[in-house]
Amino acid sequence: MRIRKNKTKLLFGLILAAFGVLAWLAFVEDRNLVESARWVEHSHAVLEQSAGLREYVRDVGVTRSSYAINGDAALLIRFEKAARDAQEHIAELERLTRDNPAAQEKLRTAEPLIQSRIRVARESMELRKKNGMEESSESRYREQSLLLGDKINDALHQFEEIERQLRDQRVAEASRSMHSTNRMDLAIVLATFTALLLALWLQSREEAARRRAQEEREKVVQELSAALANVKTLSAMLPICSSCRKIRDDEGYWSQIEEYVRKHTDTEFTHGICPDCVRTLYPEMADTIEERLKKSKDKEGQKV
Repeated sequence: MRIRKNKTKLLFGLILAAFGVLAWLAFVEDRNLVESARWVEHSHAVLEQSAGLREYVRDVGVTRSSYAINGDAALLIRFEKAARDAQEHIAELERLTRDNPAAQEKLRTAEPLIQSRIRVARESMELRKKNGMEESSESRYREQSLLLGDKINDALHQFEEIERQLRDQRVAEASRSMHSTNRMDLAIVLATFTALLLALWLQSREEAARRRAQEEREKVVQELSAALANVKTLSAMLPICSSCRKIRDDEGYWSQIEEYVRKHTDTEFTHGICPDCVRTLYPEMADTIEERLKKSKDKEGQKV
């Protein structure tokens, strides 16, 4: 029983160890999934910042053209805000793309172009504010602005393409992590179900073993009780005939000693004759019989 209990404890220990390993692997997979999802969100944030930068750079050109036409002072405020927001987006993109050197290289290509377009637009607007609209100057600034705008769009397109490729890689990694996490969760569920079945089986096995042990104990108790009853029966004072040696039972019947003992115990009798009775009943053959009995006893002793 003790050996069985030790085996059960060892088995449960192995199950707990397996659960610990599965739990650790599930934790690692969940952490990888969270990390992959975070990097996917990071790539989306970079692309959103790049789209915002495009919008502010476009707004710089729109406000310059509009101001050149109508000279509305409110456009100067709008221009400065767009230029400031564009510079802030550049700084934020530099921070966000520290993990992507290729994207930062394209951003460094686009940044001076953006600064040049802002400078050209500011010079154009200051000239318009001082001298009014001059067709020749406006044509020159417009051409410069359009040329810089095309270069900026190409640079930002290459920047975004690099970031999209990185985003797609991160999405694929997140998908793999999700599938791996799902498989790990399924493994944990199956392991839990198997452990429950095993625990139920072990419990039923232990209960069956306890029932068998209890039945064996009850059987032994019954046997000991019966033996004790026999001992008590034989240990009482027995009335015996002083002449024929019969014994009287509790019901008043007289029976031979052999019959009484056989009835109250599991003892069986075999009959022989003692040396004294041999000399009394067969005096002329006593020596011969004793000699045969002695030889028979010696042979039995040699066999043993």
